[in-house]
Amino acid sequence: MRFICVLWFWTFISEFKTSTTDEVSTQGYKGRNITITCSHKWASDNIKYFCRDPCKDTEVLVKSDQSPKGRYTLKNTGHGVFTVTITDLQKSDSGVYWCGVERVGLDTFNQVTLTVSEGFANASGPDDILTGK
Repeated sequence: MRFICVLWFWTFISEFKTSTTDEVSTQGYKGRNITITCSHKWASDNIKYFCRDPCKDTEVLVKSDQSPKGRYTLKNTGHGVFTVTITDLQKSDSGVYWCGVERVGLDTFNQVTLTVSEGFANASGPDDILTGK
């Protein structure tokens, strides 16, 4: 009986931890900055990270337990919310990214699709901001 309970619990946790939230799409402009907000439940003390698809170790661009890398900055705002800022956007930055949270077992993710377009690079005004929940 104990084995069945442990198996059920592990299956339940595995299903929960492999889930992703809704996909978020945003558009930025070449030469500008963009800030992406990611939100994960029950993740206040967990390590957060931002990576490019397919999000293997070599695609991790920045982590909450490391210093900023290049054009990527991650700010952990607490309660499972964090922001990632990409500076000086390039057209090659277009693509699929993942906001990840390290978990015991499998990590959880938010998918972000970024499209970088020409134009408005010299426009005045605030940087583009995206909130994904």
